[in-house]
Amino acid sequence: MTICAKGWTDTTIGEVADLIRGVTYQKEQASSHPAEGVVPLLRATNIAANLILDADLLYVPQSVVAEKQMLRTGDIVIAASSGSQAVVGKSAFLATAWRGTFGAFCAVLRAHAVDPRFLAYRVASPDIRQLWSDAASGTNINNLKRD
Repeated sequence: MTICAKGWTDTTIGEVADLIRGVTYQKEQASSHPAEGVVPLLRATNIAANLILDADLLYVPQSVVAEKQMLRTGDIVIAASSGSQAVVGKSAFLATAWRGTFGAFCAVLRAHAVDPRFLAYRVASPDIRQLWSDAASGTNINNLKRD
């Protein structure tokens, strides 16, 4: 049984946010240099206390990116797959407008029924990180599953 503060409701993340999986692309489509027709792509290495938006970026053709995979202010970028269990579940909030996307080993939570700053704070908490780390354990690649 979960106990909530007065006036609060117990809910699941899926009821207050959409989960969007990252962009898949062929290795030869990616570049480390910006050019016309490409967009910057974040990876797990870009997730720290804040998103690192100006270093260690890949660039992929805009044509491989769906509109919903373009980041929006308020999105929460999560490392969803990694060889390191400690990396899975690492997340950061996109606080400012930035034109770019995120790779296949990441996912985005896009809040629609809760303040995205609160959701970002909650999913970065030690108890949620531990829950996700435990749920993601695998033999080679650790994956956070949609459920």
